[in-house]
Amino acid sequence: MAVGNITDADAIIILTVDNLYPSGVQIQGFSTDTAWTAGDATIAEARMGVDGKLSAGYTPSPRTINLSLEASSPSLEVMRNIISTSQMTKGVFTCSMQITIPAQGKEYKLSNGVLQVGHDISDGKKVLDPSQFTFIFESCKPSSI
Repeated sequence: MAVGNITDADAIIILTVDNLYPSGVQIQGFSTDTAWTAGDATIAEARMGVDGKLSAGYTPSPRTINLSLEASSPSLEVMRNIISTSQMTKGVFTCSMQITIPAQGKEYKLSNGVLQVGHDISDGKKVLDPSQFTFIFESCKPSSI
């Protein structure tokens, strides 16, 4: 029986940001223990009436991706640029993200999103901590590669 491959060492994340990085930029320099985390997909809203009957319905919901970058990451400059330009223009920039995971033969395309939260100053401890950046997207479409 073959051993299942669960590596993410060869994963690639490309971030595209309208008016700033329209051709896309590869994100590099992830933190040691966490490269990214994906928020849960909320599928349904459910509630139960006083008579004990459950009712449920599909509800669309946004998807979040949290990137964790080491303080030495060259991609920190990209994130800081998005934050500072948003603050300067008092606007947001539409983003898309493509996460390719060769070990699983999967690709995830996230679209119509924005950088929602960014930690643009690394916390100074014994050594500088990684910084986290949260993107929120309208859709996430998986496919095989």
